[in-house]
Amino acid sequence: ISSFEALDLLLGTAANRAIFPNLTDVVIVGHSAGGQFADRYAASTGEQAALAAAGVRVRYVVANPSSYLYFDATRWHATAGTFTALSSTERQACSAYDTYKYGITGLNAYTGSVGGATLRAQYGARSLTYLLGSLDTDPYDTSLDTSCPAKWQGAVRLERGLTHYSYLGTIYGQGVYANHLLMTVSGVGHDAKGIYTSPDGRAALFGSPG
Repeated sequence: ISSFEALDLLLGTAANRAIFPNLTDVVIVGHSAGGQFADRYAASTGEQAALAAAGVRVRYVVANPSSYLYFDATRWHATAGTFTALSSTERQACSAYDTYKYGITGLNAYTGSVGGATLRAQYGARSLTYLLGSLDTDPYDTSLDTSCPAKWQGAVRLERGLTHYSYLGTIYGQGVYANHLLMTVSGVGHDAKGIYTSPDGRAALFGSPG
């Protein structure tokens, strides 16, 4: 069973007002690998509609992941100063760069049942807060994804997060930033405790950031 399906079952139960009559908010939170989970789940779950119908607000907090889901085949090219398609040589050198979990080709069973167009639409419409440690910049961190597809998103986690946030504007337009917020947590590296206990982290988890 997919881990996304397991969480769907939990959210479906949370939407039951007979069980949780006072529930107002659900926050899906993940740091590092958990941040990768929260990022992809935000795009793919269909259970949010049931929660919305029950009057429950759903938010996602994505903290310091090694990679993000991209919705087209473009990536940042520093020399061009923009997001562009890879050249044939670049694609040959990194053939999996746009394959799920990095892109929306080669989707797995769960995300494939949703489809790339819906993944893209749902992600843009949902409420996400990205928490990035300003010191999460170690290219030799043993837990950093150093695969070729990940490197096409940036050299280190901080760069990947900032680049992905900029990318959202090219995909959805500037209106996406009304419900996609980014906070860079000063003086914190790849540290879940440091991220979550910071003022920005507490606001993202328990308040209404922005």
